[in-house]
Amino acid sequence: MSLLVAAGGLSAAVAPAHAARSSFASTTAMHLGGEDNEFANSGIIDIYDQNKPSPYPSMITVPDNVTITDVDLKIRGLTHPSLGDVDMMLVGPGGEQATFMSDAGGTTAASNLSLTFDDDAAQGLPETTAVSNGTYATTNYEFPDFFPAPAPESDGGSVLSVFNGTDAKGVWSLYIMDDLAFNSGTIANGWALVFDFEPTHYPSPISVSGLGAVTDVNVTLHDVNSTYSNDLDVLLVGPQGQQATLISDAGFAGHLVDADITLDDEASALLPENSFFGAGTYKPVDYGTFPDPYPAPAPTSTGSFALSVFDGTNPNGVWTLYAVDDGPGDITKIDGGWSLDLSWADPTAPTGTVSIAGGATRTNKRSVVLNLSASDPSPSSGVTQMRFSNDGLAFTDYQPYAATATWTLSVLDGTKRVYAQFKDADGNQSIVVSDTIALDTKAPLARKLTPAANATKVPRGTSIKIRASEKLAAATVNGTTVFLTKQGVSGRVTATVKYVATSATIVLTPRRALASHATYVVTVRGVKDPAGNRWDQQPKKQGAQPLRYTFQTA
Repeated sequence: MSLLVAAGGLSAAVAPAHAARSSFASTTAMHLGGEDNEFANSGIIDIYDQNKPSPYPSMITVPDNVTITDVDLKIRGLTHPSLGDVDMMLVGPGGEQATFMSDAGGTTAASNLSLTFDDDAAQGLPETTAVSNGTYATTNYEFPDFFPAPAPESDGGSVLSVFNGTDAKGVWSLYIMDDLAFNSGTIANGWALVFDFEPTHYPSPISVSGLGAVTDVNVTLHDVNSTYSNDLDVLLVGPQGQQATLISDAGFAGHLVDADITLDDEASALLPENSFFGAGTYKPVDYGTFPDPYPAPAPTSTGSFALSVFDGTNPNGVWTLYAVDDGPGDITKIDGGWSLDLSWADPTAPTGTVSIAGGATRTNKRSVVLNLSASDPSPSSGVTQMRFSNDGLAFTDYQPYAATATWTLSVLDGTKRVYAQFKDADGNQSIVVSDTIALDTKAPLARKLTPAANATKVPRGTSIKIRASEKLAAATVNGTTVFLTKQGVSGRVTATVKYVATSATIVLTPRRALASHATYVVTVRGVKDPAGNRWDQQPKKQGAQPLRYTFQTA
């Protein structure tokens, strides 16, 4: 969310018109773990007499970074005339190994056996008697065993728990050896690994700061992949401990492939209970029996699934997403992470200032530029609007906030005050602020002339004095704008010009005595007042009219 800013004034903050909206995201992929996740290689393995089988090794690739909590191994369709000849070793991606079957069954024959190896099984394979289909603890009656390269040297270990806590991602290799002469065999239907996985990035946090009270919460799960959508359970816990079950036991047997799923109380569709759902926006729901079991450190699920439970709470802090796969034999991942979309109320009023004409003290035009500066204290929804008034009572409609605005001052010269007020996106109004400027639209002109116009017998050493109708801009009173000429003679009379501010009087003093019985012309043009109005001796005429008058010397 962008932070804009607003200004201050007379009215109190009002209730928010609408909420600001902010989005936060975690892009970290989550593997939801779960039990009995099976990866298989169904290819035939031919076991040759005292030689490498084909293929050697037989491999299974696990694509995901996920921590193993348990692994079982299945051999499917093992046939051999002397089972005790067969040794098998599993090597994981990290180099860990387990010789899970060696020298079991003696000289008995095996025909299309299906064997599962599980550290938690009640018993191992028999050493000399026939082996039947079933689940067995890993069994190694003779070690170390020899497996040809590229197999690693056997360390004699047999338990599958050696892989617990390791990362499952990578290539798993099954090495098989017939270590005695005269017999060959086959594994007709390949082999499989069955994992229990620990959820990764569990829980997944998102930190929020700088926001006001929650008015709405939506959550999106990005790139959800699941081989059985009904197994997906998701719980959201807010910084203040409130919780909502977003999804639990929804859907059926359908697969989710890179699906973005948004949970929104206001959605038109409800997550289905017994039918497939795909990417889309849904109301959250919990169809399962609750409390749903989420591993620690998750709180006990209440089964509440309305996101409105977070409304009115303080959103600042850590939001936590707990996601699990609660069914066996399937894989669920949230590859794109998740995002949190919060609507929130801005409780604070904006503040600001207004300056007329860049801070000028006076102007000669009613149309002026207002310079505006505004800010919205955190948590901020941003300044969005402004309005103005010439009397502080009758305001314009609100208009989009900007750094400047053109404004027309009220009629009649004098001190003018302009009022401004600002509003943020949540409708909070600032107090009213103002600035003043002197409006002066009248041009200066002569009120008193010494000597008077058309005067005669004026002393030759006189100084000419022109009292103006108002204060003048001293810099504009000079020999260029105020001068004396002798009628019938080109050029100006050499004279000094000064301005007496206390009486608003221009004094023009010739450097030498004027000629006798001569007519002189006084001219004032281009002199301005402090507001910039140009001297205008005849205001009723169009354009600025200079002062020009004559007198005669004695």
